[in-house]
Amino acid sequence: MMHTKIDMKDQSRKTGGFSMMELLIVIGIIGMVAGLAVPAMSDAMKGTALSSAADELQGQLAYAAQLASVERRDVLVRFYKVEDDSLPGNEEEFRAFQVVERKSSIESSSSRENQEDVTPLTKVFWFREGIIISGNPKYSTIVTDARLECNRKVQIPYRTQRLGRKTRAVDCFSIEFRAGNSTNLDSQEAGGQDTGFGKRQLWFLTVMDEAVAAASESGLPPNFITLQVDPFNANVRRFQP
Repeated sequence: MMHTKIDMKDQSRKTGGFSMMELLIVIGIIGMVAGLAVPAMSDAMKGTALSSAADELQGQLAYAAQLASVERRDVLVRFYKVEDDSLPGNEEEFRAFQVVERKSSIESSSSRENQEDVTPLTKVFWFREGIIISGNPKYSTIVTDARLECNRKVQIPYRTQRLGRKTRAVDCFSIEFRAGNSTNLDSQEAGGQDTGFGKRQLWFLTVMDEAVAAASESGLPPNFITLQVDPFNANVRRFQP
């Protein structure tokens, strides 16, 4: 009867785990892949938040224009310059907006609205953290033209609940949509763009990431969305890279 001698030392080599060097190499590869994936995921999430903010703003602009045209109301979209109270320490930027209705149909000689004579039609919409409407006149003429500025500060609720304080006073600008598909936006201005029918002022808002807005004084960031409002027919056009 023959007996087979088993080399226990050789068997342990075949069934043993990874060596320390092999584990370190695998961990290093995983770390490199994660380091490349995290920035890409972060950029994708920011792009999604930016697109979502622009979608909501464009939808509310279209809603206000339709309401004014169909029901023959004076409907305004307000843009609020405010700190995000959920993130203390940030600066005032255009982070929120709201649709309101003018109670009186009597038009003032000024394009500024009477803040005591409006009724909210929607809640205050807040952009997601880090998303703003640019306050640079190169990128947002609607929230930088003094003729569209509210004649006084208005009260809006805090984003987060505060003990003893429900609202705060903030600066705002507004677009007015009127019956007949018109707006309060001037269509002619000396410094406007020559469209072949005379120089015409362009009215637009640019939604962007707050983190790159300050660094974009001399040029647009790589990711932004611009909404242009036609003063003649109240149509909203969208542009993005």
